[in-house]
Amino acid sequence: MKRFLLLFLFLVSSAFADTTIYLTDTGLTTWDVPSDWNNAANTIECIGGGGGGGAKGGSTSGGGGGEYSKSTNVTLTPSSTINITVGTGGAIHTAGGDTLFNGTTLAGSTVSAKGGGLGGTGANTAGGAGGTGGQGDTHNAGGAGGQAGEGAFEGGAGGGGAGGPNGAGAKGGSSNGSSAGHGGGMGGGGNGGGTQGVDGPTASNNGTNGGDNSGGTGHGTGGGFASDGTDGTNGGGGGGNGFASGGTAGDGGAGQEFDSTHGSGGGGAGTGENNSGAGGPGGLYGGGAGGGSAEGAGDGGVGAQGIIRITYTPTSGPTQSATNGFFYW
Repeated sequence: MKRFLLLFLFLVSSAFADTTIYLTDTGLTTWDVPSDWNNAANTIECIGGGGGGGAKGGSTSGGGGGEYSKSTNVTLTPSSTINITVGTGGAIHTAGGDTLFNGTTLAGSTVSAKGGGLGGTGANTAGGAGGTGGQGDTHNAGGAGGQAGEGAFEGGAGGGGAGGPNGAGAKGGSSNGSSAGHGGGMGGGGNGGGTQGVDGPTASNNGTNGGDNSGGTGHGTGGGFASDGTDGTNGGGGGGNGFASGGTAGDGGAGQEFDSTHGSGGGGAGTGENNSGAGGPGGLYGGGAGGGSAEGAGDGGVGAQGIIRITYTPTSGPTQSATNGFFYW
C-alpha cells in the first residue's frame, strides 16, 4: 500500500511539472502548440541573433548583441500551428536575425527580439547597435559593439553581449589605438547584466580583457605581444589577442541563465592588428562578434544565433472518478 501511495503521489506531481522547450533550429518557420497548452501558466523568452564583426582592411568595429524579450501567460490555441523564426547569427559585416514567436515580423509577433547590428570597417566607425525594439512584457537590450579606432594601426573592437533575463547586454571594448603604434584586439562585452569589455589603450600591443557576466565572473583575458586571448565562460566576453599573434581572438562565453547549456552569450573579442586569425565569434545565444584585423588577413567574427525558450504548466492534470475515488489521465 505504501509503495502504491508513493507511486500515486509521484504521478500526480509529474502531471503538474513544468515543461520546457528550446527552439534553436534557425530553419524552423512554424511550431505546433502542444495539446496540453496552458494559457494561464506559461512564459515565452526570445533572444535575437548577434551581429557579425567588421571586415578586415582597416579599423573595425564589433557586432551588437541580440535583444532579450519575455512575456507571460500568452494565449494560444492548443494543437494549432503558429509562425516562428529563430534569429540567425550575423556573418562578417552582417546584422543578426530577429527572433519571432507567433508572427512573421518584429512588430507583428506576440513576442520578438531584435538582432544585433553589424560591425563596420573604417576609422571611428561605430559598433553595431545592440538589439532593441521587440515585442513583449520585458525587454533587455543587447550590448553595442565597440567602436573602431581612429587610425590604420588598430586592433578590432569587441562584440556586444546579448541581453538576458538578468539585464541588458554589455558593450564591447572600443579600440583607442592611434597611428603612432600597434594595437591588440579589444575584449567582448559580458552578457545580460554583465560588464563592458575593456577599451584599448593608445598604441598598445596587448589585447584587452572581456567583460564579466552578471555574477562578476567569466571574462576572457587579453593576450600580450604575439599572444592569443582566452575565451569567455558562462556568458563572459572573450579576451582580445595581441598584435601579430596570428591566432583567433577569444570567443564569447555561452550563457547559462536558463540551464547549464542555454542562456545569453557574451561578445567575441576583436583580433589584434596584423593578425591572420579572425575576430572572436559571439557566445550562444545572441552574442555579437569581434571585429577583424587592420593590416592583416584576419576578418571579423560571426555572431551567435538566437533562441526561443518556452515554459508552461500542462493543463492535463488528474481528474477524480465519481465511482471509486481514484485518479485517471
